[in-house]
Amino acid sequence: MMDTVYIVKQGSSIHKAGYRLLVRQGGEVIDEIPARDLDQIILLGNVNLSPPVMDHLIRERIDTVFLSPGGRFRGRLLTQYSKNVELRRRQYLCFEDAGVRLNFSRAVVSAKVGNQRVLLLRHNRSMKQASIATGLGRMRTLAGNVWQAQSQNELMGLEGMAGRSYFSVFSLLIKRDDFTFTGRNRRPPRDPVNALLSFGYTILANAVETAVNIVGLDPYLGAFHSVEYGRPSLVCDLMEEFRAFFVDSLVITLLNKRIVNPDDFVFKHAADADAAPPAEELTDETRPVSMKPESLKSIIRIFEQKMASTVFYEPTGENITYRQVILNQARQCARFLLGKEECYKPFSWSH
Repeated sequence: MMDTVYIVKQGSSIHKAGYRLLVRQGGEVIDEIPARDLDQIILLGNVNLSPPVMDHLIRERIDTVFLSPGGRFRGRLLTQYSKNVELRRRQYLCFEDAGVRLNFSRAVVSAKVGNQRVLLLRHNRSMKQASIATGLGRMRTLAGNVWQAQSQNELMGLEGMAGRSYFSVFSLLIKRDDFTFTGRNRRPPRDPVNALLSFGYTILANAVETAVNIVGLDPYLGAFHSVEYGRPSLVCDLMEEFRAFFVDSLVITLLNKRIVNPDDFVFKHAADADAAPPAEELTDETRPVSMKPESLKSIIRIFEQKMASTVFYEPTGENITYRQVILNQARQCARFLLGKEECYKPFSWSH
C-alpha cells in the first residue's frame, strides 16, 4: 500500500486516466500515480484537481490534505464522519470534566518535556556542555512540578518555561557554522532551522490527525490545547510527545550530516521581518525563507522514510513503524476515554 503521495510542483494539475492519476504542468506529464494504490495525497500550494480526480478521491475515500506552499495546514477533504458515535460522546463527556482534562494535560506536558530532555541527554553524553547540563537540570525541576500543577494555566506556564530552556541550548546541537538558530520563531519561520522545524511539525500533525480520524475521535476537541475555531486541539495534544522524538532529532540529523545546506533555501530580506503579513496571507514572494521545490521533495522523502522506519514500542514489546506508534497512541487515547484504561500513557523516549 502506498501510504502517502506529495505533490509539490507549483502550477501543476492532476488528471485521471484509467487507473492512473497524471500530474501535468504546461501540458506535459511530469509524474504518474497508480490510483489503485493511493492511500493519502498531500497537495502543497497551487495544485489543481480535475473534477474526475476529485470524484475519485471522494468515492475511494482517499485522505486528501491541502497545505500552503510553505507547508502550513489549510484544510482536508473530509469524505465521511466517523460512525463511532459512542467514542465521540465519551470524548465530549470526559473532556468536559475539569479533573480528567487536567490529568490528561499533565501527561501530555510531562511526556513532551521528558522527551525533550532525552534528546539533550543523548547529545550531551559526548558534548559535555555545561549550559546543556544546566538546561537539563532546570527542565527536570519543571517536569517534576507538572504533576503538582493545579490548573491549565499553571501547566501552560511550566510547558513554556521548559520550552524556553530547551530551545535556549538547541543551537548547540547544530554542529555547523553556516546555520544559526537564536530561538524558536514561527508564523512565519524566519530562518532555515525554524523552517525545517515548522515543516516537520506539519508532517507530524498530519500523521497524528490521520490516526485520530482512523480511530474515530474528534480531532477538534482536546484537553491541553484550548478549543478554537479551526484548531484540531486533540491533534495538537497527541503530537506533543512526538515533537522532539520525531521532528527535532531528524532536523538535527539533516543539518549535522549536511543533507540540507543553505543553498536549499530561498531568502527574502524584508526590511522588517516582524511586519510580515499573517501566515495565511504569505506567498513565496513575501515569505522570509522558503525551501526550493526540489529540496522540499528531498526533505519530504526523508521524513516519510523515517515515518516508515521502526522503533521499539514498549506497550507491545516489539519494533513497529513510527506511523504505527502514532496510531497505537491514538487507539490508547480512545481506550482511555471509553474507560478501558485508567489513564492516558504518552510515548516516552528511552535514554
